[in-house]
Amino acid sequence: MASGRTLWEELVAHYDRGVATVGTMRVTWQRLRPLVDAERWGKTATYLAMQEREARWWRDASLAYWMSVNGRALPAGTAPPEHDLAWYKAQRFPYAPGHPE
Repeated sequence: MASGRTLWEELVAHYDRGVATVGTMRVTWQRLRPLVDAERWGKTATYLAMQEREARWWRDASLAYWMSVNGRALPAGTAPPEHDLAWYKAQRFPYAPGHPE
């Protein structure tokens, strides 16, 4: 890659940046608390917390999948997925938008 890293290293870094971006958004929102009405601030803070959890979940599930395909270890210093691929595959979301019941 242009960065000198492998495609795998770039992919892992991409997922990590996604999680970090939401973390930065939450820090920024926290600083704005004195400037925003309490109801709006609270709702947005809740949504940002959900977004960060989901970004982390997506990162972990995606990396678990790609590790099962490519057989590669994570780059040094990278946090491993919270669960193995079987755990992610076993999850069900029957009430997710667009999911037929």
